[in-house]
Amino acid sequence: MLIHRCCRILLALFLGLSCTGGMAAEAAAPSDAEILFLRLRRDDDGTRFRLVEAVRTPGRLKEPRTPLPRGIHFEIQDFNGGVIHTGVVEDTLEASIEHLDITKPGMLVRRPVRDIRREFTVRLPCQPGAARVHLRRQLARVEGANGFGGEVIGEFLLEGVQTTTSPRVQASALSQPVFKQIINHGSNTNRINIVVLSEGYQGFQLSRFEEDAKKMTEYLLNTAPWKEYRSYCNVFLIEVASAESGSDHPSTQTSRDTYFNSTFDSYGIGRLLTIPPNDLNDDYSAGVGKVQALLARYLPDYDLALMIVNDSAYGGSGGSPAIASVDSAAAEILVHEVGHSFAGLGDEYDAPFPGFPDTEEPNTTKETHRNLIKWKSWILDSTPIPTQETSQFSAVVGLFEGAHFNSVGWYRPKLDCLMNSLGKPFCEVCEESHVVRTYRLVDPIDGLLPRAGLVSLNGGSAASFEAFLLKPATHSLQTDWTLNGRPIPSGDALRLTLLADDVGNGDHAVQLTVSDRTPLVRNDPQGLLKRTRNWTLRVTGVVAPLRLGAVSRAVTGRIEFDLTGEEVFGVSVEASGDLEVWTPIFTSGVRGSKVRVVDLQGSGMAQRYYRAVKR
Repeated sequence: MLIHRCCRILLALFLGLSCTGGMAAEAAAPSDAEILFLRLRRDDDGTRFRLVEAVRTPGRLKEPRTPLPRGIHFEIQDFNGGVIHTGVVEDTLEASIEHLDITKPGMLVRRPVRDIRREFTVRLPCQPGAARVHLRRQLARVEGANGFGGEVIGEFLLEGVQTTTSPRVQASALSQPVFKQIINHGSNTNRINIVVLSEGYQGFQLSRFEEDAKKMTEYLLNTAPWKEYRSYCNVFLIEVASAESGSDHPSTQTSRDTYFNSTFDSYGIGRLLTIPPNDLNDDYSAGVGKVQALLARYLPDYDLALMIVNDSAYGGSGGSPAIASVDSAAAEILVHEVGHSFAGLGDEYDAPFPGFPDTEEPNTTKETHRNLIKWKSWILDSTPIPTQETSQFSAVVGLFEGAHFNSVGWYRPKLDCLMNSLGKPFCEVCEESHVVRTYRLVDPIDGLLPRAGLVSLNGGSAASFEAFLLKPATHSLQTDWTLNGRPIPSGDALRLTLLADDVGNGDHAVQLTVSDRTPLVRNDPQGLLKRTRNWTLRVTGVVAPLRLGAVSRAVTGRIEFDLTGEEVFGVSVEASGDLEVWTPIFTSGVRGSKVRVVDLQGSGMAQRYYRAVKR
């Protein structure tokens, strides 16, 4: 016995889901979000710090999803002492310089520069109700460590701190800053914001500064793994003119009147190019203070600050900002310095650096047990541990002795790497650290339509969910959609459409998972390369479809079955023996959702088809 069941055809109408400003950018900053710049000074006795200046400026400071391996631990409290926010920010007290080793071509040397910053600036995310800030230098430098001991910087009241967007640097007509963007890949709130400042360029030379800045940032963004994620970055310029070109060279009695008072020969090192405070000028306001004021005014949510000095002599220094001259070799060393400041990498030199902290970075370790090495997923079973420094193993990741300023007892992942010498790319472990750091700051889900949360849908309509994703250069992000925990296929990976009548009345869980399956990362214990968004789809008003139940045949041959639906009154049932000629056999006069249908004409027929029609 064959039964043909025909139910009502429902017209699917798309439900319009409106979002303010079109695309609903999840990373959009709240209207009351602020960034707090705290300018601190170490007292003359060197035992504590005091607050010199505090400025709030609108903006949202991107924060890592997990603590930084080192930095300054902060705790923001309300007026009652309750903790509003806590985290770790960059430690600007650390200072050192790296330069080429004259005796070993291509090798870099790190030199200590300690206690040069009597004043420094800490940048924190600030929220309404903040009354005081507690700061402590974090001892732990090992990835994932939880210790926050160390030097107490102080607790500072924020009473009377004003919100401002005005400059704290009085610029003359000569040095009036110009702020511009040269690479725009989207909203600042979900991009790595790189800002480049000019130093030693006269007014008529600022067009050349823009060319130099483009070359420098292009060099960085064309270096692996930055090249793969360059669309995750925005680049800005702060152009400010100097009265004279170049920089100071005390060793040759050369002095230049420049805006940030840059100088070579800092701390007796000819190639060490710095701005105050340094051993030649301890006035914070003459150098770094100006930088921080400009950043607070123009780009408080910056992630990486660089400075280009218009001097052809090779020179530079790390820190914030990282400084480089226009010498061709300076760009590569700047990338090395960014490896420190951005990815938290350590130096892989074996030359001694007395007093350097005895703590590990992502690319340095004292561990020699194969299963405990942090980069063990990159090591082939055939690679011996420790690994011999021979050509046989020059292209593989292993455990090579000599790193962290120790020739024995400390190890690095690869025979050579940019964190060890120039002319080499970052090794796999260092590239991985860059990518993981990128995803600490940037969300691959750039926007949603509608915003995650509750979505209401009426019967006869449909809801569409759309994701706007960031785009790596050579691979795509993977998207997975689920409905009530079950995978649901979507013809468009970025868009899912659900019909209310298919889903049914009630609350339903819709989830989007976005994953970056890049081969550049094998270690992601915090799941930084995977993000999810969730909606609750609340469906109402779906009318149950007409259904014909299972057929039974009585001993007499009479055929019976149930007709069910939201409302069966007035529904006609038709029968056919060939699917061409249909004959009405029943019309329901029952108010309700179920009625018994009896086909008195079908007795004895070998096959019979039925359909229900809502008139």
